[in-house]
Amino acid sequence: MDAIDAILLSQFKELTKEEQLKITSGLSIHFRETIEFSEAGLSKRSADEKEICKNVLNGFILTKRHQADIREMHERLKDTDLPQKVSFGRLNGDNGGA
Repeated sequence: MDAIDAILLSQFKELTKEEQLKITSGLSIHFRETIEFSEAGLSKRSADEKEICKNVLNGFILTKRHQADIREMHERLKDTDLPQKVSFGRLNGDNGGA
């Protein structure tokens, strides 16, 4: 087992059974075949596929860990007059940061 496999298995084991099912289901749809988080299952995956799995797990775990912070911030800012529109491009008079 290589290092990334060990990391993936360790991260996967941090999840509840329900979360594991959501992750495997979503990744199986993405890869168009069943994905299995085991030594045997990961040995069948390419480095690129393992990287995708690692990024998905990292994102899921980070969101899970900071969910309370996100909810708290949303509650704190719900009555704040924040911009409702996002635009891209230069503002008039912008010299490009120079």
